[in-house]
Amino acid sequence: MAELNTPAGNSHKRGGRRCRKLSTRVDMTPMVDLGFLLITFFVFTTTMSRPKELEVRKPADGDPTTTGANATLTLVALGGNKVFYYNGEFSEALHNGSFGTAGYGRNGGIGDIIRDKQAAMDRYYKGGRKK
Repeated sequence: MAELNTPAGNSHKRGGRRCRKLSTRVDMTPMVDLGFLLITFFVFTTTMSRPKELEVRKPADGDPTTTGANATLTLVALGGNKVFYYNGEFSEALHNGSFGTAGYGRNGGIGDIIRDKQAAMDRYYKGGRKK
C-alpha cells in the first residue's frame, strides 16, 4: 500500500517555520500480481485458432485438352539474365529452327518475342489468339 515517511526529529531553523516535505512511496507489488493474474486468465481462456484443411480442386476426369503446336511458346529461364524459347514441340522447333535466346527486356528481348507470337496467332486463327 502507500506509505508516508516522516523525519524522526523536529528541527527548527532560524528564520521561521518551513513546511516539511514528505516523501511518498507506492508499493506496486499488488498491482503486478493482479496484472499477472489477468494475463494468466486471458491466456487460459482464449480459444486458439484451429488449423483448417485446404481444399484442393482437381480437374474433372476426361480427355486432356490439346493445344496446337503453333499456339505454344515455351520459355525456359537460363543463367545470366537470358531466356531460352521455342515454338511448339521441342523436337520440331529444333528441326525448324524456331528457337533462340533472348534477354528479359520488354523491347529487344523476350517482350518482342511474345508480341511476335501474339501477332502470328492473330493472323493464323480465325478469331484471333483468344480462340
